[in-house]
Amino acid sequence: GFFAKLTNTPLYNHNNILKIHLPKDWSGWFFMPPHQVLFCFQDSIHLCAKLRNRMLSETASLLIGNGEGSIQVLNELIETKSKFVHGLVKTDIKPSDRQNYKSCHKILREEVINALEDIDGSLATRIYLRLLRSVALAYIDHNTSIIDRIYHSWLAVFICRIWQTWLHLVHKEDISAAHSQMSKENLFITVPAHFSIEMNAHSLVAICLLVHQQDLPISTLRFPNYHSQSCEATFRNSRSMSGVFSTVVNFTTEQFLKRAGKLSVLADIQNQSESESEKIAEMLQVSSFVRAQFDRKFKKVSYDDDESYLSDNDESSYKFRSEINTAANLDYDSSCDDETENVSSISASGKSQFHGMRVCDTIPSSLAKSYFRVELDEKKNIFTNSQPAFNRYQ
Repeated sequence: GFFAKLTNTPLYNHNNILKIHLPKDWSGWFFMPPHQVLFCFQDSIHLCAKLRNRMLSETASLLIGNGEGSIQVLNELIETKSKFVHGLVKTDIKPSDRQNYKSCHKILREEVINALEDIDGSLATRIYLRLLRSVALAYIDHNTSIIDRIYHSWLAVFICRIWQTWLHLVHKEDISAAHSQMSKENLFITVPAHFSIEMNAHSLVAICLLVHQQDLPISTLRFPNYHSQSCEATFRNSRSMSGVFSTVVNFTTEQFLKRAGKLSVLADIQNQSESESEKIAEMLQVSSFVRAQFDRKFKKVSYDDDESYLSDNDESSYKFRSEINTAANLDYDSSCDDETENVSSISASGKSQFHGMRVCDTIPSSLAKSYFRVELDEKKNIFTNSQPAFNRYQ
């Protein structure tokens, strides 16, 4: 493993040792020895939660240059900008469950970081969120390419290295009085979190090199599966392989290894099928078609008539439903005309997609009292069910 030295068991004499062919000019920044028997990964979801919780600490302060990475900056963003811009709520920045990754993921979105550019003194917070976002893109996101995983993993590493070096070299008289009274360890992320960022990045590059050397199968590049949830899923799948009428839920270590071997073969078969270019092209075509259908449906959220859902014998039902919808639309149009003068105007900076709220162009009359009508960027009228998104502007 990373920096591992066993006094009683020399790793270099192991039969299954892996030799990583490292370029000579990497020795200045790549610390992992070229001979490895195993690779260690810190649970990436747990790592992101650790880094987010460091911002919530009452004893630590994230000093970056002249600024401080603080949750108060995000709080100011929520209070001064519409939810249409950032999509955050108060519980996202101060969650009751600190191990909840969903709220952590919401503050790492690109639109949140971009929205912080308009907040004074937010540079340090943006840098820290970039660090968290790089960790998430490198190890958690399933759509990140391998080359981008390498880039984001080492972007996080070099941010931490430069940050830690600056804290070590800066004099106390060059920082604020409040920060000068604190130990430099409390101005940085925790040692386990920093070590995990380094270890994950080194292991990721080492595995990529071994796959390139054809010493490891390509299925080992599924880095988003390197977390505790996938391990628990493997154990659950192993228990489910007992048989339909079997009531035995316990098994020996040897039996578990045999079942895990079968699951590994199944994963390799799935990986090979997904790697075939023809099948990937077909799936991309299917996905693009489904996405187009979803976009077409979601842009018009109403109970309009669609002949594809009606049989030839449903003409009477079609006419009856058409009459009801026509009357309802007339009532709804009249009510909308009455509210035209009270429409609120919201700036969304040109965004067309919004997270954490329901936004649609049209709504049925039955939901007219459940939605709020707003004017988006002074060009387009939309409807949303989230009043906090714009109530501060009324």
